[in-house]
Amino acid sequence: ISLLAVLATFTSVVGHLPNSSSEDWERYYFDATLPTGNKCGQQKPITGWSVNWDRYRKKGSANQNFQYFLNGVFKAPTPGVYHCCGAGRCKQGGVCDWTITKNGGDNVRAAFGTRTTRNNEWQTQSVCVVERMVLDATMQLNFESTGGNDCIEETGWEYNRFSCVWINPS
Repeated sequence: ISLLAVLATFTSVVGHLPNSSSEDWERYYFDATLPTGNKCGQQKPITGWSVNWDRYRKKGSANQNFQYFLNGVFKAPTPGVYHCCGAGRCKQGGVCDWTITKNGGDNVRAAFGTRTTRNNEWQTQSVCVVERMVLDATMQLNFESTGGNDCIEETGWEYNRFSCVWINPS
């Protein structure tokens, strides 16, 4: 029997810390997608997200749900290091630039985009960033393009996504 066959039989992996329960761990994550349709022209931040998850759990307390990603802006519920990702689909005929910014719309922490949709139909781009944040610091995903044909396109396949997860307390 091959190692790959053995590994394929596992349905989950569970790790443990000494004298700890996963119910006691502090954690935060959010994940949001855009509904089907187009958003054209500059949007700082992009709004109208469908929030799939927005959950914070402080060590030893209950979950706090749907409180930290509001109106397109994520606010850190606890200080630490966060891993944030943005993805977007640019509609055919436009040029598209996105930024992930910290504490407002001008402090760019990551950017992505395309200039090739005129002859290649549409294109999807994405970027992730690791960022130290203090309590209540913010991150947002912006659509920077200003042209009338510059559009975010969502077909229902969840091309457009914004997410962050808390990865470390320091």
